[in-house]
Order: sequence, then C-alpha cells, then structure tokens
Amino acid sequence: MSDRAEPEALTDVTIHPMMETDAGQVLDIYQTGLDGGNASSCAGCSG
Repeated sequence: MSDRAEPEALTDVTIHPMMETDAGQVLDIYQTGLDGGNASSCAGCSG
C-alpha cells in the first residue's frame, strides 16, 4: 500500500496550443522532471 496522497480532481481544465508565453512554466516543469530523473529518454543515464 502506498503512503502517497491521492491527487485532487481537476474540475476546470482548458487545453490550448502552447504559446511563447507558456515557455517559462513548461521549462520549469520539465526541469523539475529532469532533476527528479523523470523527464529524460536516456535509459541508464545518471544525473
């Protein structure tokens, strides 16, 4: 059994094509994934 809390349900979601103004947030999220080892397609790479 996991200790992880269930994520809150999203109730108001808007999807739109990525725009230049989204880049900062997208890159921050991607960097967080890289830092945690979850955003690279490099099998066996170490950070």
